[in-house]
Amino acid sequence: MPPPSRSPNAKYESLILCFGLFVQFVALTTEFKVDVEAYLSTLTWKEGVTPMKTLQDITDYNAAHPNTELNVLDQSLLLLSLNGPNQSSSVYLDALAVCQDLAGRNSPGYPSIAGWPILSIPLGYNHSVPFGVSFVTPKYHEEKLLQYGYVFEQATKARVAPQFLPDN
Repeated sequence: MPPPSRSPNAKYESLILCFGLFVQFVALTTEFKVDVEAYLSTLTWKEGVTPMKTLQDITDYNAAHPNTELNVLDQSLLLLSLNGPNQSSSVYLDALAVCQDLAGRNSPGYPSIAGWPILSIPLGYNHSVPFGVSFVTPKYHEEKLLQYGYVFEQATKARVAPQFLPDN
């Protein structure tokens, strides 16, 4: 039997976690579209390459080339970002406020939205999809975060170098 929770709100923890995951998802999918399109606007495209300027361009391209672009993962998260709320909507603003509140209470899973530093260390691949572990610290503790990450990386030696596909 697991030990009893030390939280005075133990009976609400699962509900808070589910709600927290939902609002985090809303915030992240909303910001993803904006950030991807900002990044795409900085790129210069080679002659003969179809330029991608929007998330819609990416999902359209993926849909037109499913055998190469959708053979490992589908694009359901891209479509959710594409069709989700914008950054001025009350849905997004409310979700962001909840995430910042939860991060301030040291809840796991919300630090990136609150601006806390996160260090991700690659561990390998699962069916060609990279995965890793993330370390989190409150603001202004980056030095300790890097030290812990370095010790973990050196102890595990689990990182697998990526293999780049040749240019066609």
